[in-house]
Amino acid sequence: MFFMKNIILKLTNYVKLLVLILFFSILFDLAFNFILAEKFKKKIGISLNYSLFSEKYHHEIAPNIAVNEFWGNKNIKIYTDKNSLRILKNQKVFYETSENNIAFVGDSFVWGSGINYEDHFINQLNSNYNFLNLGYISYSPSIYYKKIENLLVDKNITIKNLFLFLDTTDVWDEGLAYREDINGNIVNNFKTNEENKKKIKKYLFKNYLKQNSFLYKFYEIYFRSIFRRSDDVKKCLNDKEDNFSKYLSWERLSYSYDRDLLNSPWVKKGKRKSIYYLDKIAKISKEKNVKLTLVLYPSAIEILKQIPENESLHMSFFRNWAKNNSIDYLNFYKILNKHPSGLKNYKEFFILCDIHWNENAHKVIGSAINTHLANSKF
Repeated sequence: MFFMKNIILKLTNYVKLLVLILFFSILFDLAFNFILAEKFKKKIGISLNYSLFSEKYHHEIAPNIAVNEFWGNKNIKIYTDKNSLRILKNQKVFYETSENNIAFVGDSFVWGSGINYEDHFINQLNSNYNFLNLGYISYSPSIYYKKIENLLVDKNITIKNLFLFLDTTDVWDEGLAYREDINGNIVNNFKTNEENKKKIKKYLFKNYLKQNSFLYKFYEIYFRSIFRRSDDVKKCLNDKEDNFSKYLSWERLSYSYDRDLLNSPWVKKGKRKSIYYLDKIAKISKEKNVKLTLVLYPSAIEILKQIPENESLHMSFFRNWAKNNSIDYLNFYKILNKHPSGLKNYKEFFILCDIHWNENAHKVIGSAINTHLANSKF
């Protein structure tokens, strides 16, 4: 009995010691980061540490970062400017004082997930203009509008042309993921107003830790990024039959060709809300004398399943909106369907076992936008 009590006492003392060490480690960590210059802190960690909760936009990337991003086996460098726009290393930013600006807004395709920014379609364009990348991961029309409004109204930045990339996942996001609250902020649709208010307080503290704690950065690098890479991706890469559709056939991508989903509540709501925000974007563009161009493109699964352009429900629905509102639109269905084989097109233009464009796709898209700009009148 005495022996057991002695063991328990020692274990208790060890736990107390560990708690004490952890407490002082956290204290030192936060104190050191408090005095460390901001420009040094934002070079430490990975992009996940700087993907932050946003009261206005639901989420956003932090400004002035220069960190790595893990994407499969690739290590990509991410740089942002003071307005949280993705830029090249040491890129000089002039758009705030210039009238020679062209902006691109969209989700991860515009942000450039999975590729080095040197290979992004924006950096394939002729440099007669300042090009602004307003895209970020999992953005959708409601956030596009808020970002554009912030650019044109709050920051009073002049732009000549706005390219709006509309992804098939946008309907899912608007139908299920996001809603606008009474204050005009984009919030989590799955939470009540009260829950979202509590989330703001919680995540403001979490945002601080993500950017200002070495311990938190270590946690996100090794436990959220390295150790939690998708098993499905690994299985897909090892699939000798190249059966990519098996791993990429997600419901949020399927509404564009699966007619059984047409009457789903999330599809109806998502399309209705998308049009609502597209109308607002068109209105503010007209008021600010901005030439709006809608950009439509097939999803990876449409490519693999060889869905013809005229059978894409996504393409036809939003192309009709553009035509009915006299909005120019670009159609990338043809350039990403270069070959008769869907598998061959996927392998040429997409990151394997992923839904995002590779460097080849960015190259041909950049060329198409260059041609469009050369033929456009501002």
